[in-house]
Amino acid sequence: MSNARLQLPAQVNHGELVRARLLVAHPMETGYLQDLSGKTVPRNVIRDLVCEYGGRQIFRVEPSSGISGNPFFEFFFRAGAAWDEAANAGANDPGVRSVSQIYTYYKKFGIATEVMGASFRNVGQITALAGCDLLTISPDLLAQLQASEAPLTPALDAAAARDAAIERVRLDEAGFRYALNADAMATEKLAEGIRAFAVDAGKLDQMILAI
Repeated sequence: MSNARLQLPAQVNHGELVRARLLVAHPMETGYLQDLSGKTVPRNVIRDLVCEYGGRQIFRVEPSSGISGNPFFEFFFRAGAAWDEAANAGANDPGVRSVSQIYTYYKKFGIATEVMGASFRNVGQITALAGCDLLTISPDLLAQLQASEAPLTPALDAAAARDAAIERVRLDEAGFRYALNADAMATEKLAEGIRAFAVDAGKLDQMILAI
């Protein structure tokens, strides 16, 4: 059991980008060191550290044994209300907005990378990204699309993106790190997606071995 101390501003406003500091009292013993009597000190590291604020996860890390004792973490999160699925459907979904912004930026400045949307929860998210280079869609959502007779028009267009009134972003390392931590899609949701894909990959391996 460890003691953790979270430091936040005295007042946090809705929608504000908040800097948080977290100090954890923990020895982080690697299992390789010996005490004065020559006995190996048992391994004792933090395996999974989750920080929640306002009923939602704002930070998660799986520290390695290379982190020193009493680790200190600094991160940023966007203060807000609980998630409202209906209010964030379709084009309003943060993930959809993120892919749309990436697509527009890459096409605007001729960056030769194919943009792919994934991890869709509903058809509205898919139609909001129609026209994207690549989309990975689950069989059940494909079936819903096939059964629908609603017209489907491209929401993303490379020609329109090239005419977008946006400036090229130029960042030094400090600016990049700040922007990365400020973007929930690039931090929490990306890490969540990678963990989910890893779990599914393990399940697929077991299915193949069982054949």
